[in-house]
Amino acid sequence: MRTTPRVAGFRSEYPAGFELECMAGFVGIRSEVLDTLRKLKKSGMTMIVVTHDVAFARESGDRVAFFDQGVICELGPARQVINDPKEERTRQFLQRVLH
Repeated sequence: MRTTPRVAGFRSEYPAGFELECMAGFVGIRSEVLDTLRKLKKSGMTMIVVTHDVAFARESGDRVAFFDQGVICELGPARQVINDPKEERTRQFLQRVLH
């Protein structure tokens, strides 16, 4: 096993059953996690991150894949896919989560 991995995978979501009372503490933890992911990227690590955090994906991602029902609906440079999606399904999702 390598002690300095070149590729890492992460899931940046909180559990679905997370209590609203815990959200205040989660905001601080979320910020720490995203800061750590940014530092890892800056260090040159290749990362595969599964997230619904569109702002983080746009800011930190080189490429994104938008999945719909388990199928890749759109794939490309992060800012292009998020700011100017080509697929209608991607546009629908982004309109819902960004507005």
